[in-house]
Amino acid sequence: MGERGKNMENIYTDFGNGCIELSPEFKGNLIDAVEDFLESKGVTIDNPEKEEDDDAAIIYGSDYDLLANALQEVIMGWLPPAPHRGEAEQMVKNLPSELIDAAYAYRAGEYRKEEAKRRAEEMGFSFDEDDYEELAEVFASRQDGGLAEDDIWENLIKNHYYALEESEQNKN
Repeated sequence: MGERGKNMENIYTDFGNGCIELSPEFKGNLIDAVEDFLESKGVTIDNPEKEEDDDAAIIYGSDYDLLANALQEVIMGWLPPAPHRGEAEQMVKNLPSELIDAAYAYRAGEYRKEEAKRRAEEMGFSFDEDDYEELAEVFASRQDGGLAEDDIWENLIKNHYYALEESEQNKN
């Protein structure tokens, strides 16, 4: 079984029109759990579609599809309805502007942090999460200085690496 909370963003696809579908991987993981339980109890299911292989899955073919669809219906029945795009936009319009600005600033910071990590890895560097956050903050403060973004990132990452390396050397 997967780790708790793993790939939460990949559990379903939201089609934006109020329709949500569980991902095939998530449904497969649920069916695997049911199969593991059945196997632990010695349960087999007679299914003419099943291959004559001792290691073949217990739930197979149309049985698999029926169970996957049933699990989808049960889970979706417990979830609140997804707002339609217009409803979500209307909800945002009703939020205080300070909250919208704070959410935007937070999300922009997260994107910059991801960008710092991506660029550092492309340059062959690896830092701690706190370092990526620091790089993102410094980038945001220097972004409007007239330099190209690529140059700013490259200089920041190299300087950060050299500063960390010098700090380590001074400790020794």
